[in-house]
Amino acid sequence: MKPAGRENLGRQKSALRRDRHAMDALLAMGLHGATIDQLHLGLKQPYAPRGGEIEICKALSYPLISERGEALGRYAYLNLPGVTTNPQHPRSWGPGPSLEYRLGSGSRYAVVSADIVDLWLAWQSYSTTATDAVFISLTAWGEWPAEWQTPVHWSGYDEVIALSGQGSEALLSQIAPLMAREILRAACPPPFSTFGEMVCAGQVPKWSGFREACTPTILRTQSGEDEHRYMELGMFQAEPIDVSGGYCEGHLYYPVSVELRAVEGSGGSVVHRYRTMVVRSDGAMLAADLLPAPRGTASGMRVLALSDGTRIRGLPAASSSGTWSFEGIDRFVTWRKRAGPKPFRELSVLLRDLDAYLRTKVWIDNATIYAGVAAFIAMTFVHQVFDALPILLALGPAGTGKSEAGEAVSRLSFNSVLAGQLRAASMIRLLDQTHGLLVLDDMDGVGAASLEGDGEIAMALKQGYKRSTSRKPVADRGGRVRMVDFFGPKMVTRTKCPGAVLGSRMLAVPTQALPEGSLLPSTRYDEAALDRLRDELHAWGMANACEIRSRYESKRMGIDKREDEIACPLRTLASFADDDFEKCLERYLAGAARTHLSTTND
Repeated sequence: MKPAGRENLGRQKSALRRDRHAMDALLAMGLHGATIDQLHLGLKQPYAPRGGEIEICKALSYPLISERGEALGRYAYLNLPGVTTNPQHPRSWGPGPSLEYRLGSGSRYAVVSADIVDLWLAWQSYSTTATDAVFISLTAWGEWPAEWQTPVHWSGYDEVIALSGQGSEALLSQIAPLMAREILRAACPPPFSTFGEMVCAGQVPKWSGFREACTPTILRTQSGEDEHRYMELGMFQAEPIDVSGGYCEGHLYYPVSVELRAVEGSGGSVVHRYRTMVVRSDGAMLAADLLPAPRGTASGMRVLALSDGTRIRGLPAASSSGTWSFEGIDRFVTWRKRAGPKPFRELSVLLRDLDAYLRTKVWIDNATIYAGVAAFIAMTFVHQVFDALPILLALGPAGTGKSEAGEAVSRLSFNSVLAGQLRAASMIRLLDQTHGLLVLDDMDGVGAASLEGDGEIAMALKQGYKRSTSRKPVADRGGRVRMVDFFGPKMVTRTKCPGAVLGSRMLAVPTQALPEGSLLPSTRYDEAALDRLRDELHAWGMANACEIRSRYESKRMGIDKREDEIACPLRTLASFADDDFEKCLERYLAGAARTHLSTTND
């Protein structure tokens, strides 16, 4: 940014010095004459904003300042009560997008204030002793600079200290979701409520005392729940999670790729880039970044965290088969902020819609089976809440609608992929990339693709139904070995029953040929309606994840049979529906549709 024009700057500074009322107002705020000069404060000549008719007079002007203390050619303006007439904003404003205002060149501590006057007073008090600090505010009240929107901007500081005062709560709510650690609050001791009041009373502590008195703030998430971000130092157990569809401490996480647009530089040019954000089930939009590490730390030893502090195994990646639309995500996040209508209906209604759609795609003579498949589809949206999942098996002779059943389930399920015969390695990699439903169609193959005995694909299915057995080391093309997670919902279509061991992990959907002369009901769901229904299931699952886990833990107590273990997730979801659906599901689970060929729990 170019330096300020000397003539214009001098004119404004001179106008301020000649105006006794303006100088008295600044001195009453606690500013010293030397500070006023160093900040290059002045009075803006009368002007009318673009498109406005009312003239603004005697607005306090303050330019951005370089690290060397030079005035730059971008100004902002402050309303001086009793001096400024017709202010454009009750507090402060400036032309163009709001920019970051910086005083000092330190890089260890960042002192942040929403109120520019409090920031000036803090800089006045500590600039000579806190040479490792930078003092930051903004040029337009309540308009957050584009650079403040990224975690990278805040990650370089050892400590971020927010001054208490006007606008501090809004400031904290803006930057808190971007922080991967606590923010310190510089609270003012009674009877003071702002830093300026302490200055005027001559009660400003030394820099060391100021920092020691700072306390970790309680960050407020977008759902309105309090979360404590106290950070202890020392050695702790490393417990990173896989955030790609993961569940941790009552929250589900859903990565999504977004395009970010921001204004960069003094010219106001718009810049674009893609970034993976993570939707948390309380509506927070999180980013992931490396936490600060000692100099020389190897890249493989750096700690990755979301901006809520959750440690993660790797940078989140949006699913290659993501099914939650950006519009659906936006509706959910807006609702979580209590700024929009609820983006989903009750589960009973959603299950009835799933049941009705399934009836238009495949004919089954046992109506209870539709309920089982509908519950399975709903389960895919919260599958990370559970520890074991059933494998759905569409079973029947050729031409009876098995593939159609697989297509119908895939169309409305979570991050679903419809595939043909796969080898085990391909299946594992696909599940690791999608973290959603995998439909394996026409799995009657032999050899590596066989579901019989101890073949690779059969073993992968046996292990992948349960969280505790579904992680496996895989070598990538470069020869490096990494752990992949192939836990997730799966559906198989097949003409014959699998062996007893694999069958004990399955729930069957027996398919039959449509009776002669019969027709399937016509569908009332176009593609847009199906997308909306799937968005509702995403939102319902995110909103109810914590309660689903609580009911699941209660229901699985005392379970010692595999058939009850794999049915427990469906029973948990049915508890959110009406009594008729619960009874229908129980008839399905208890009926002949079960594929167990052995009661042995191996």
